[in-house]
Amino acid sequence: FDVWIHALFHLLRWADQENLDLVWTTRVGRSGVCALMVIPLIGVPMMYCKAQLSYEVRKGLHYCFYVFGIALCFHVPTSALPNGGFIVPVLGTCIVMYT
Repeated sequence: FDVWIHALFHLLRWADQENLDLVWTTRVGRSGVCALMVIPLIGVPMMYCKAQLSYEVRKGLHYCFYVFGIALCFHVPTSALPNGGFIVPVLGTCIVMYT
């Protein structure tokens, strides 16, 4: 749920600043929307649909992690260290280890 709260406050701040177009016009906005759209496919089946979905389907949905991880690699520039620039090497390593 942290992802949704994070996105909500970004949208509220950008709306307050009359910069809501940043969602579509910047790398941060587009990669955030991409990550936001794919995260329910990763988490919801494990939290709420575990009994209804087979293991194979749930495992298959976890491959959406690749999309999520790559989106986050583009979300924060490495120049943003220490606040978030670490995400490229960390998630890049996770993606390599996951394959």
